[in-house]
Amino acid sequence: MKSHLKRLFTALILIPPLLGLVFKAPLGLIYLIAALCGGHAFREWWEMARFDRGLFLVCVPTYFLAFLLAFYNLYGAWWLLFLGPALYFLFRFERERFWSDFGKALPGLLYLFLGFFSLGALAQEGRDYLFYLLLLVFVADTGAYYGGKILGRHPFFPTISPKKTWEGFGVGVGP
Repeated sequence: MKSHLKRLFTALILIPPLLGLVFKAPLGLIYLIAALCGGHAFREWWEMARFDRGLFLVCVPTYFLAFLLAFYNLYGAWWLLFLGPALYFLFRFERERFWSDFGKALPGLLYLFLGFFSLGALAQEGRDYLFYLLLLVFVADTGAYYGGKILGRHPFFPTISPKKTWEGFGVGVGP
């Protein structure tokens, strides 16, 4: 099956449950799915950044605990996201790896937590806001994909994603 047909078929199957989730699901379920998606994204970050496996095994529960704590104390969640990786290095200090691994794990945790927790918070403010955000992301991503397929000539970070192009990036970002 061609790539664009596969994408279209997948979208047709997944859009109805996504709309049901956005507009009808309990808020707790939206937060849970956002947390799970963020956990998956952190695993991808770990694979790209290649920091220590032990640090990864500390960061994952820290991420999920921070998600739970954020309902009661957002600042406490931020501190937990900092302390999880920091405690790992207190018990297993390797000076030459501290800045490289800590410097890769911490930004990933903070960035992913902020993005995925915000999805639930946005739904809490109004389900329409979450819908509009997801619509914007999907339209930009689809535009970047087809813009890159049609116009793409110049690679955009070929070691990370060899088929992405500057032209696709430009179409995805838009005018």
